Amino acid sequence: MKKYSLGVILAVAAALLYVVAPLFQHDRRSGFDLEKFGQLPVLLNGRIKPLDTVARNSLLIIHGNQTLRTAQGELTPMDWFAEVLFKSDDADQRKIFVIRNLETRAALGRAPDAGKNGSVNAFLAALGMAPDPDKYWSFREFFPHLQQIEQQATLAQNVDAQLRSPFQRDITKLYERVSLYHRLENSLEFAGTEDFKTQLETLTKTIKPSPIPMQSGISAEALQSLGELAQTGYFFPIPPQPPNDEPRQWQKMGDAILKFVTTGEMHPAVTAYAAMASAYNGNDAAAFDRTVSDYAGWLQQHFPERARKAKVEWAFNKLQLFYSAMVLYVLIFLLACTSWLIRPQTFGRYAYALLL
Repeated sequence: MKKYSLGVILAVAAALLYVVAPLFQHDRRSGFDLEKFGQLPVLLNGRIKPLDTVARNSLLIIHGNQTLRTAQGELTPMDWFAEVLFKSDDADQRKIFVIRNLETRAALGRAPDAGKNGSVNAFLAALGMAPDPDKYWSFREFFPHLQQIEQQATLAQNVDAQLRSPFQRDITKLYERVSLYHRLENSLEFAGTEDFKTQLETLTKTIKPSPIPMQSGISAEALQSLGELAQTGYFFPIPPQPPNDEPRQWQKMGDAILKFVTTGEMHPAVTAYAAMASAYNGNDAAAFDRTVSDYAGWLQQHFPERARKAKVEWAFNKLQLFYSAMVLYVLIFLLACTSWLIRPQTFGRYAYALLL
């Protein structure tokens, strides 16, 4: 009896260790502390959430999975997200979009191989019975077709959802995913920017803030670009200043920079994200980690409750409790089945202990 009791204790301890183990696993393969970066709070859809949640949900919508397999290995959501935010030229080349509809592929210039067995292979691939490399697309491959995708999606949206053809449903979803991707890569800086920190420093030195933006010395082109950044950005990364708990006072990056143009007040979050962007783009992991840590400390000082809740949600994401529960339930089922065949008291007790 004592031996069985000890076994039950060890089984429960092992299960608990399995559940909490992800919290102690720190993935630094990229060289950057993206886990701490993923804990930074932002506003999206009326709720404060960590960047990690934005990354996971966005990757799931765009790719259909919360991990991305590449020739170099598997990318975590934050690996992919940081690349989209700070190295968009590299991110644009990753085949992250999945198109299974053959009519959609043909409309975008990738028709099935017309050679021998081409149609058969395409049909089997559509059923998941054969490899289908043609279903993967990169954002860059969409460049010549962006206008066409938008036009076709607009036409499809004018049709009742219940009456849309498979092609119309697919092109509508594709347009939504492409739009989301474009908004993500223009959330913290203009897509393709190489040194955001230097650009921001140049801006602060060359303009004289004025309530009338055109009298500040900023060019009409730059002013228009900031307006587009404010409109296109997907989430709100800039917290209220002075600090308060009103979610509606969070700002997009473009709005925060425009505020400097008119008032001369540069938000600390703007300079922090600009430094992160330049450090990441320049492969300076030490500078990136230091800036993230400093900004996290500033948030902890001025928004302690928001920072705490973001960390809690990040931990929940990290634990992947639903997946862990599924694994444990499968283990309990196997133990229960085994108990019907051999040593029912022993294996039954293990299954019961894990179930509780």
